[in-house]
Amino acid sequence: LEATQMMKLAAETALQIGDSEFAVQIQGRLAFSQLFLGLVDEAVGVANSILVGDTPESRKSPAWCLGAGSAAGVLARVALSGREFKESRRLTGLAQEYKLLAGDIVGSWLAKLAEGNTCFFSGDLSSADDIYTEVSAELSNIGFRYGAAQAEINLADVNLLRGNIDKSLSLSTKAESVFRGLRAVPDLVEVLRIQTETYLKLGNQQDALRTADEALRLAREKEITHAVEGLEALLK
Repeated sequence: LEATQMMKLAAETALQIGDSEFAVQIQGRLAFSQLFLGLVDEAVGVANSILVGDTPESRKSPAWCLGAGSAAGVLARVALSGREFKESRRLTGLAQEYKLLAGDIVGSWLAKLAEGNTCFFSGDLSSADDIYTEVSAELSNIGFRYGAAQAEINLADVNLLRGNIDKSLSLSTKAESVFRGLRAVPDLVEVLRIQTETYLKLGNQQDALRTADEALRLAREKEITHAVEGLEALLK
């Protein structure tokens, strides 16, 4: 909450000195922060206030486009949580457009990753597979291994659901090495969850228990409640 207040103050200060475009960039970050804190209505309000300023002139400003890309990303997540898949996909496409206009190549591919998530949760596994594969390759090419690993673990989940067990295990193992190296615990917990399901499908109880035990330990240590509940249900 303190960081959110600081961003609000920074945006107000930028407006006071006449730098409205930088204020929008900060407000985009503010909307994401509010969303992660569960302040959904506030986040939506800030995001919508940014996007109403979309004009040919505003699109010439990299700072404005960065904020608008964040705003579109926030609204896409909210739409996805409401199962408004068509609207979520439209907004992720808009986020990609803004990020490219700002010259934020990594950000544009992360918005593409979010589009893949929309396809995944809507049940369009074929499109999700294509998008995750593309994002993984492109982020690897530009050296952003963390983002590429996020795409790979999502791709592992897709392959698990489609019955491609060996490919799922290969992808999750590849992503695991990146997340362990970065000590990205929430991502590692997700990898271990997928590996647990994979081993169970293979009838490998020993490795399933090993990955599940580690995932539960990490999830409890970091208080990742939803992961704990999911893993406990998986092992029943």
